[in-house]
Amino acid sequence: MQPEDLGLLVTAADPRLSRDGALVACVVTSVDLEANRYRSRVWAGPTDGSAPLRPVTAGGTRRDQRPRWSPDGTALAFTARAEGEAAAVVVMPWAQAGEAREVAHADAAEDVEELEWSPDGRWLAYLARVPDPALLGPEREADRPPRRLRRLGWRYDGVGWLDGRRKALFVVATDGTAPPRRLAAFSTSDVFELAWAPDSRRLAFTAAPHEEADLDRRVDLFVVSVEGGEPERVTPTDASRAAPAWSPDGAALVHYRSNGRRLPDLARPVRRDLATGEERVLGAELDRFPASVGTLRPPAWHDGRWCWLVEDGGEGHVVAAPDDGGPVEVLLDGRVVTAFDLAAGVLAVIEGTWQAPAELVVLDAASGRGPGRGERWRTDLGASLREVCELPVGERFTVPHDGGDVHAWLVRPAGFEEGRSYPVLVNIHGGPFAQYTDAFFDEFAVQAGAGYAVVACNPRGSSGRGAAWGRAISASLRDDEDGDDKDGGDAAGGDAAGSPGWGDVDAADVLAVVDAALARWPWLDAARVGVLGGSYGGYLTSWLAARTDRFAAACSERAVNNLLTMTHTSDIGWWFNTGYMGVGQEDPMALLERSPVTYADDITAPMLLLHSEADLRCPIEQAEDLFTRLRRRHHDVELVRFPAESHGLSRGGAPRHRVQRFEIQLEFFARHLHPAGAAAGATPG
Repeated sequence: MQPEDLGLLVTAADPRLSRDGALVACVVTSVDLEANRYRSRVWAGPTDGSAPLRPVTAGGTRRDQRPRWSPDGTALAFTARAEGEAAAVVVMPWAQAGEAREVAHADAAEDVEELEWSPDGRWLAYLARVPDPALLGPEREADRPPRRLRRLGWRYDGVGWLDGRRKALFVVATDGTAPPRRLAAFSTSDVFELAWAPDSRRLAFTAAPHEEADLDRRVDLFVVSVEGGEPERVTPTDASRAAPAWSPDGAALVHYRSNGRRLPDLARPVRRDLATGEERVLGAELDRFPASVGTLRPPAWHDGRWCWLVEDGGEGHVVAAPDDGGPVEVLLDGRVVTAFDLAAGVLAVIEGTWQAPAELVVLDAASGRGPGRGERWRTDLGASLREVCELPVGERFTVPHDGGDVHAWLVRPAGFEEGRSYPVLVNIHGGPFAQYTDAFFDEFAVQAGAGYAVVACNPRGSSGRGAAWGRAISASLRDDEDGDDKDGGDAAGGDAAGSPGWGDVDAADVLAVVDAALARWPWLDAARVGVLGGSYGGYLTSWLAARTDRFAAACSERAVNNLLTMTHTSDIGWWFNTGYMGVGQEDPMALLERSPVTYADDITAPMLLLHSEADLRCPIEQAEDLFTRLRRRHHDVELVRFPAESHGLSRGGAPRHRVQRFEIQLEFFARHLHPAGAAAGATPG
């Protein structure tokens, strides 16, 4: 795979089944390199395989997303948005005559971020931001009044300013006969998620409007009548709660609950009785935590059990537990599942494989255990990429280390030949509570296509291995007044007081994997090993470059390099660093001790620093700091700045920027690692 082959990527997302399980819809997204845009359309079809899945919305210059079936299956609602315009809520007849109609619009150029039908089919509820014209009205920023801030958390990466454009809850009649009505809005908090009660008369949602929300990070559940009125807070502001779903009888809300302060923030599904306030953890014996790719999908009710998605050892599994807190059953494993839906015994999932980024697969939920069992059909969106590219398949291996077996992968270079020596690129994922998986990853495919062997692993601190593994690098964990039964943390992982923090056991795991790979595959050239990573992976890249001379070149991207300044400049730094490091601004020396910039004088390898200028998560000063220190020492360093991009450049940035990013990385490593066939010193496109 070459950088420009990014334009061949086609992926599926957001699977949605009709109530009877007969129909399925999803979002299919493609990359338009020429226009430098993404295109998305809604595809739909029958689940029995009697007809192929087909595009059912226009797409074109707009992005069609969030397909939702009406309760009777006769209509499909979705959102449509052209660039620079407000999103619309559209209702389209299915299998009957009629025209699609727009029933609601967001304000200004805002998006619609959630969409759900009421069970009786009369209403559509959605979330959208409401800009304050007094603050955001004039086109020229110089004509706007000053922003007056009294709380933290006033901006968010990829979203921008929050004050003056908070997200609110709306309902609109599905026949479009009346304008939307705003049901819930707060001046200091977004409305985060929504869920209809079975009686169609109430909606549940999450929000954090209390005075200390910016400091305690607690989020509550609320219930509001579809007729309007003051929302009722139904939780005691004692935890962080997310993704609610109503029990079939409407008596309880099942949702994810976490501590809200310690990191990683390990959520558990919890059933809360609305009459008594009693809460019961579901699947308490399962030491795995909900997958959080994108946003959490609410637990789904199926066959007397609640089902949810968990990350497990480089895979994504669907698990189920009964309402009474009984034992967990694995409903679907052996796959890399990133999203799912369940209805009437049908299971629809988005699955990644080494040969396809994301396909829609339909299975029989009752017999869906294990790969390939009960499978009805799947899309083949990856065919266009496979026709042009030889896609690599990763070889999985484990490395015993003092904290347990580290899961790792080797991807061979394209055109691999026995007897030749190949340079190595060691990849480190972000998060740090995230995982590499047994599935296609464009980074690995492009690196292998350029002649590199790729090594990657999930060191301690990664997800997919339970509480003890995920919290092994968190220095903030100590016994506290909340106890462990509240968030499922230390009960599985033990008391973590005195944990070393970032840059110790995680760095040791990465180096152990490198050593093991070099010993296992002698054709890996130990003199030509590079390292790269983004976000936390960028942190560990910078850290390793300063603490070891094992690497011949390093690319640190959107990295945390100075934990002290990160605390004050990042959109989440004031709680993220405290949650992981156990200290904040009250102990600046402790943060500097864990910061790569402190050891910049020890870096010997050439460094490439990639950063987005609109990154609010790891602000660009993080790269500027390290670049300035290295350049003043006459070090071989280059800083590349991407305009108008946020923290997620490598995943969702402008397609041309993503291609240029690949080209710049490959040109840098070609100069220092000299893969076969690469033109050392070539100019990036």
